Amino acid sequence: FVGTNYYLDQLAKSNLSVPVLGVEIIEPEGPQMTTGTAIRPDGLYWAITKTREYTSLPQYVTEVGVCLPDYVNTSGGVEDPGRVSYLSSCLMAIQKSVIEGCDVRGIYVWSLLDNLEWNQGFGHRFGLFYVDYRTQERIPKTSAKWYSKVIEEFHSRFAT
Repeated sequence: FVGTNYYLDQLAKSNLSVPVLGVEIIEPEGPQMTTGTAIRPDGLYWAITKTREYTSLPQYVTEVGVCLPDYVNTSGGVEDPGRVSYLSSCLMAIQKSVIEGCDVRGIYVWSLLDNLEWNQGFGHRFGLFYVDYRTQERIPKTSAKWYSKVIEEFHSRFAT
């Protein structure tokens, strides 16, 4: 199989004055993650369909996620509608690619829990569950509840 980790969609244009690569990165417009990277789930469709041009191996989306400014609200919950929207758009991109003949067999959301990101420390949260780093309490975010329902519905419709 071929695994695809997808987080961002970057545009580039030729610029021979840029050392080594000779290209200039152009940040897409639109909403951004807390890392300052534009949120572009539509690029996942392109990545999947482009990969199919090079191989007929089955594909798995081995990582897909978005970091947003999550916090515990006054009722003790963590609402992250931006993550729900992002993941929903990613699932629609995968569905569109499958309808067009791509053999995508699975998706793995990054990450189950907020965690230490190797190059960003604890400053960015990708998890479906909020982790209070001081107490280690785990709180399911809105996205965890939503994704659980998506999986349950998919399983009830397609399980053999």
